[in-house]
Amino acid sequence: MIKYPNNFNNSVGRDFDGVFEWDYLEGIFPRGIMPMDWDGVVELNSKFLVFESKDVGVEVPEGQLWALIRATIVGPFIVIIIWGKKIPEFYQLIINGKMRDKKECTQETIRRFCQKWAEWAEK
Repeated sequence: MIKYPNNFNNSVGRDFDGVFEWDYLEGIFPRGIMPMDWDGVVELNSKFLVFESKDVGVEVPEGQLWALIRATIVGPFIVIIIWGKKIPEFYQLIINGKMRDKKECTQETIRRFCQKWAEWAEK
């Protein structure tokens, strides 16, 4: 089930291999929960960097946000939420269950953060 098909079709990823239809799971999980995706994941030495991207002005839905926060509590995950699908404008980190302040950014800001994360994960 794609909430915003026009937005989705305008931002298809580079290795896009089709849409998985989740509709047959509707009603299975409590409280209307449905599977979500992670926009990107990098794993280095059992450490994970999870990317979630949103259009500028769009907030992360509450249920998705709780799942992202909890992933950083139970495992070696860091989440970076990026606003701006093509050109990043803002980002926010979730580390050890804590949300950091939302900050302005550029592509270079995100590149530097990812490089520092990779250096840390390689230790």
